[in-house]
Amino acid sequence: MKYTVETTQYGILIYGELPISHMHGISAFFKPEDKAVMHPGIANHYGAVICVVPEANVKEWETEVESRIASLPREERWIRGLGVGVSAKTIFAALADEHYARTVTSSPRFTPTHPHDADDFSRCYKLLQIFPEWRPRLPEVGAKYPETMWSKLASEWDLLETLYVTGRRKELSAKIARAVSSGIFPDQLFRGL
Repeated sequence: MKYTVETTQYGILIYGELPISHMHGISAFFKPEDKAVMHPGIANHYGAVICVVPEANVKEWETEVESRIASLPREERWIRGLGVGVSAKTIFAALADEHYARTVTSSPRFTPTHPHDADDFSRCYKLLQIFPEWRPRLPEVGAKYPETMWSKLASEWDLLETLYVTGRRKELSAKIARAVSSGIFPDQLFRGL
């Protein structure tokens, strides 16, 4: 396995395949008081597998990334942006035009999946805020990727969205987890909303 570490003025980016046994070495780049965090959005922007940044530098680095992509077409802006997750990429791969969809599906790291918790759901929700015309097309995601739970999630999206926008994240995560683990989306999961 081969990986490289790039040190920037804000934090570090790791490219390639980082063995799990080497993860502890990341802490050597930071002092405990730095309160360093992993930032998958910034990693996505740079095509890195991991980004680690001290909390004090997060906003500044996010602002720099957002300013770099501000003038791009919305598809490219989303692909290179900070709110990209695998379940949101699955929506994008299914519904974007072929050119943009290929930028997602051509990656060897892309495996179609559905949201597994409220954080995954939030990235999907935010993607659909950028592309509202895709919201009614969510069933197409399940049709394109039948090995995922997208068909069942798409049919209950209004209810899941209600939980999300009303701040009921724990309940949202629990509903998604129960549906995914059972392999079904029975009506009783959504009674009492």
